[in-house]
Amino acid sequence: MFTFSKFDRLCIGIILICVVYGLYLNSLASENIDSNYTFFVFKAYRLIWDWLFQYFNFPLIYLWILAFIAWLGYLFFLYFQRQKSVSAVLIKLTLGIGIHLAFFYLFWGFNYLRTPLVVRLELDGQITNEQIKIEAWRVTEKICSLRNEITLFNEELLTPNIWIQPLHQSTSMVFKKWNIGNFPSAKVHLLKPHGSLLIFGAAGFYWPLSGQGHVDMGLHPLQWPFTYAHELSHAMGWTDEGECNFIAYLACIQSDSPWVKYSAELMYYRYLMAAVKRIFPDEYIILKEQLSPEIAKDLSEINYALNRFPELFPRFREWFYDAYLRMNRVNEGIYSYSNLVKWIILYSAKDIK
Repeated sequence: MFTFSKFDRLCIGIILICVVYGLYLNSLASENIDSNYTFFVFKAYRLIWDWLFQYFNFPLIYLWILAFIAWLGYLFFLYFQRQKSVSAVLIKLTLGIGIHLAFFYLFWGFNYLRTPLVVRLELDGQITNEQIKIEAWRVTEKICSLRNEITLFNEELLTPNIWIQPLHQSTSMVFKKWNIGNFPSAKVHLLKPHGSLLIFGAAGFYWPLSGQGHVDMGLHPLQWPFTYAHELSHAMGWTDEGECNFIAYLACIQSDSPWVKYSAELMYYRYLMAAVKRIFPDEYIILKEQLSPEIAKDLSEINYALNRFPELFPRFREWFYDAYLRMNRVNEGIYSYSNLVKWIILYSAKDIK
């Protein structure tokens, strides 16, 4: 007969606390989540975690992976040594999954209940096709201008320590401006081996159980700053993928580095041109002709880097991730990424006014 150990009971207790707390938070209006979770539990976790691991300058997810493999190995060892039955091992696995989910939400996931940026900033409007075309011409001129400032693929971009701290500061400024929290000591790491995230269809990701964001080093270096700012936004407590793109864009264009600005504008250009190609196919061709050979080469190399690592089970990954986002109140699922164009156009119009 299976008996629960003290550790098992502790895990069950934590899971129950998480469930009760989650039910309580779900009963609140979204505008009350900041005070009841983000600036309370999440803030405490963020401050304590960042203090404890402030001198660990490597991805803690490596330790989590080793611990997870060791734990699975231990369970299988117990089973094959006949010290645990199949049912006992399954109970242990269920508790392991449960405690991971509990910490996932306690340490970060309940931020999904916060009032969306699109509501806070009143960006839930519509844009016209003509606005998209005008914006495409503006951004095309902008990336041409920025690329002209860059003569060589210099060491600044390939030396992250040069641009990381300023990017932390500009991301913090965005969070402060909108009063959505500010945790500048949160960390993001460039992750090796190359392609370790891209094979799962991700350029980067944030893992609450390590408290750190990660950017796949298999990306072209021109994508590092924008992706870094995106993952840093997650680490600072924002969850919506499209809105983290929006924060990352605003943080990057405030940088003094033309490379970092170019990284953001080039990412935005790719989203924008996808819309132009669908709406104005002839205009799309004309706009592409405006690009210098250097920009065309940059875009080609970015696509090459993305395609170097074939994605595993792309349909399953897309279905699973879309379901995960919708379950966590991101109503548009994976399509939330494409809202970046609309939000930048609407936000720029509000700023001008």
